[in-house]
Amino acid sequence: MLDKEHVQSYDYTMGDIKAEIQAQVKKLEEMMLAKNHDELFKFYTDDCRIFAPGAPMVVGKEALKAFFGVMAQFMDKIGKIETTVVDVVSMGELASSANTSISYDKDGKVLDNAKAITLWKKVGGSWHILWTAVNSDKPTPPQ
Repeated sequence: MLDKEHVQSYDYTMGDIKAEIQAQVKKLEEMMLAKNHDELFKFYTDDCRIFAPGAPMVVGKEALKAFFGVMAQFMDKIGKIETTVVDVVSMGELASSANTSISYDKDGKVLDNAKAITLWKKVGGSWHILWTAVNSDKPTPPQ
């Protein structure tokens, strides 16, 4: 059984990792809104995977470039994104985060509420996205 000292140390470490990941998410939002793809790619590992709704799995940075090209059209409608890292579980050089986000149009109207599970990998001292699965609270449109 863990004593109080170990539990506090564990919580402190998780809090640090959560804060680091939240800071990365904030930078990602800024790069997405600025459509700064060159900087945005730096937040992903070379072997990244993205599982987006209604789209094939994105594998690696070459596919990521094409994905961001399509996303740019959607980003034209976005005025603001608020993403919150709800919870983090760390596994050494890997960490998993549960996130929620709200996208607003340029007039401040909510466009979408979404959630994601992201697997992060520590590379060069900072957290990078290895895998992320995103889905919207909106119902899937009929086919």
